[in-house]
Amino acid sequence: MPASPLITRLLTRTIGPTPPPRPAPRPTPTPKVVAPDPRLVHAVPPVATSVHAPNLPLRTTPAWHLARRAAQAPTAAMVADIERMGTRAWIAQQLDPASIPDPTWDGIVQRCFPWLNLTNKQVQDLTGGSFRGSPVMAHANAARPLFTNRVLWENVVTMWGDLLYVPYRSKADSFTLEYDWKVLRRHAFGRYADLLHAAVTHPAILHNLDNNANSRDNPNENLGREILELYSVGVGSYTETDVRQSALLLTGHSVDWNTRAYAYADWAHHVGPIRIMGFSHANATSAGGPAALRAYTDYLARHPATARRLARVIATRFVSDTPSEALVQTLAATYLASDTAIVPVLRRLFDHPEFWASVGNKWSRPAELAAKGVRASKPTGYAFAQPITTNPWAMSNYFWFLYQCGHAPRDWPRVDGYPDDADAWRSTIATLSSWNVMHALAWGWGDGPTYPDEADQDPGQGLPHWHTALGVKAGDRVLATARRITFALTGYVWREQDIAPIASWLCSYGERPATASDVLTDYQARGWLREAVRLILASPYSFLR
Repeated sequence: MPASPLITRLLTRTIGPTPPPRPAPRPTPTPKVVAPDPRLVHAVPPVATSVHAPNLPLRTTPAWHLARRAAQAPTAAMVADIERMGTRAWIAQQLDPASIPDPTWDGIVQRCFPWLNLTNKQVQDLTGGSFRGSPVMAHANAARPLFTNRVLWENVVTMWGDLLYVPYRSKADSFTLEYDWKVLRRHAFGRYADLLHAAVTHPAILHNLDNNANSRDNPNENLGREILELYSVGVGSYTETDVRQSALLLTGHSVDWNTRAYAYADWAHHVGPIRIMGFSHANATSAGGPAALRAYTDYLARHPATARRLARVIATRFVSDTPSEALVQTLAATYLASDTAIVPVLRRLFDHPEFWASVGNKWSRPAELAAKGVRASKPTGYAFAQPITTNPWAMSNYFWFLYQCGHAPRDWPRVDGYPDDADAWRSTIATLSSWNVMHALAWGWGDGPTYPDEADQDPGQGLPHWHTALGVKAGDRVLATARRITFALTGYVWREQDIAPIASWLCSYGERPATASDVLTDYQARGWLREAVRLILASPYSFLR
């Protein structure tokens, strides 16, 4: 999808305010792709093309490429950190999230999401209904990418949340808040064997897939099937007999509704030999059900088919929608050699040539596009029209925008989690919804991210200050500013033909082309800049990760 026709179509307005007199010009630096810093180690192609926009040449830097893939909301400040540290050192730090201070997000949790780290029982005792924690979890997951410094960890948590999926609006809503921190976040950078076992013994999955109703007298195959199809080896690796045996092994694993915790009912457990694919277990006593389940989840986690499936999930998240078989096999081998540990797999992926050659080959999903736009505006806090602890279902406008785009956290209506390929997110309605959200975010409509008031704003208005966030001021040259802010917001050096409509909007509200002598007035730097930002965020460059 070529960039300039899209931007041109967006520039449809023909009238605007009369510009005030121009101040004296002052120079504005023009972005360029700098020579690689030897500390960065890795390199990207000088000019790349994307399968999603094959006619658009893409010029970027290694630091920007890494930020776009590792983080859901990459920013120029993040890129500066990568350039300062070098790619390998930055990756190593991100793979150790406990070593990264996160004071801004921690403060937002205290003010906005105080229930976030509570157990199911604690939310129940505090509010009279543990289901009230579910929208708090979902809303926090929408806000966290806007502020957290632990960007890779958050991205991997989102990936696991889509794989081991439980919707926040479901019959398991009483358990999803605890499931998020106790299972997904606790084990995100651990061993998949531990993550899988923790997931299938947590009330969220047990109740969502009806395993609390799975007994020796009345077997229910829901979890028995999904643990094979979605959570491990995948379709084609098992038979219907394996599904039945899997369900029998899972009998008795249930939920205690008094403690809101996992419970094992030995009286409901099927006893007798079990064979599932290459796994066998005597399963000789009802008391041995938990040990049998642990042996089963360990077998599944260590199965070569699981290794290949997870390798493809990880490569699809971070490299492309169609990763090569060579990359998948490399990651699978690393996974098996590391006894299902995830960090070695990620480390190998970020050091692989295919990762660094994949510039632009991922398409931003709506929540990623929105988060990138908001974080670039440098919000200082988060707020609601109503406190979320008073009304947990009171969406901020920001969360509502994600909902309208079909990408609110953990809100996919099926059991398999959100898709992570471009085809799922490039429909007409998805694209139009994303464009509308970019317009709203550029202008700061509604509650959610907050900003300090400025002198020219009404108290409490809290609009984003794009001129401050992007360092744009009266006297800056228009064309140079257009080049600089397009790079700052997308990480790509735009073609001059695509710069032109952005510069036109900055200098004349789209009425005429910019000239080399045009400079910004204060009004243009504060007002018209918002529309230029909207077009940049809605451009193909912005969608391409």
